[in-house]
Amino acid sequence: MNIKVIINSRTIRKRRRWIESIISKKLNQHNIDIEQTRYPGHAIEISGAVRNKSFDAIVAVGGDGTINEVINGMNNSKIALGIIPTGTANDFATHLKIPKDTERACDLINTGKRYRYDLIRVNGWNYITSGGIGLPCDVLRVIDKDRNRRRQYNPILAILGSHLYSWALARVLISGSHRANRIRMEINGHRYDLIASTLIIGNQPCLGGHYQVLPNAANTDGFFDLCLIEYTGSLFCLVRTLLKVLKGKHSYRSDVKIFHAQNILIESSNPIDFYADGEIKLKDTNFNVQIMPKAIQIISPAGS
Repeated sequence: MNIKVIINSRTIRKRRRWIESIISKKLNQHNIDIEQTRYPGHAIEISGAVRNKSFDAIVAVGGDGTINEVINGMNNSKIALGIIPTGTANDFATHLKIPKDTERACDLINTGKRYRYDLIRVNGWNYITSGGIGLPCDVLRVIDKDRNRRRQYNPILAILGSHLYSWALARVLISGSHRANRIRMEINGHRYDLIASTLIIGNQPCLGGHYQVLPNAANTDGFFDLCLIEYTGSLFCLVRTLLKVLKGKHSYRSDVKIFHAQNILIESSNPIDFYADGEIKLKDTNFNVQIMPKAIQIISPAGS
């Protein structure tokens, strides 16, 4: 195979060099071209250019954010996507049982076995794990602020790993910075007007490494799942619901609504953020979210 390898440059430098050396060694049976990103959005440009060349696969080396940029650059290309997870949560790779060990991830790519998975599209932007509005965006803003305080990635944040999201969530709730959003939404032929603390639309059960928000979601069924947590005016009630979310036992609560759908329209009087695959990607007053069945082929373990 002819393989384009895209490495997220935010990976710690020493580790990045070590990973690149393993990739060069383990994938030496293929024609590989390795390129590191230089700025946010660069992976979109690189993978977009690959579409016009004779590559059989793109390998994304990074976390969910790197994968997100690559799939948007590929833009429904027939090229296969391989993944070497080196991010914080690695939600998608974990869900597909793609090894976190770089050598074993390369071994999987060498097999070349491809399977098709659904994508979700919001206002023309694709994502593959989860997206939405409200509390997750507050959490991501805290994490981005911590990262941007330093030129180098904070070693403490690296040690926290996927628990970084739990730490940031606690800080948001303690600080009282979370603000619910009044929204209108149309889904499955019904309209709702409500105050939402959190609205998550996704294709797999877990996000942030620990939160079982969509326990019945699947990324091969041609639908997405949606979890809406209404704001009742009580922070205590919200915290209690979130603790149930951690265990995936929140669907019976009166302030939670679960949907299974292919399209949803969301409206807000004021512009609000929308996150996708672990990063805030959009800000708008209207969001059109739709499923894209079997839109991407990924090198992954059988039956994942």
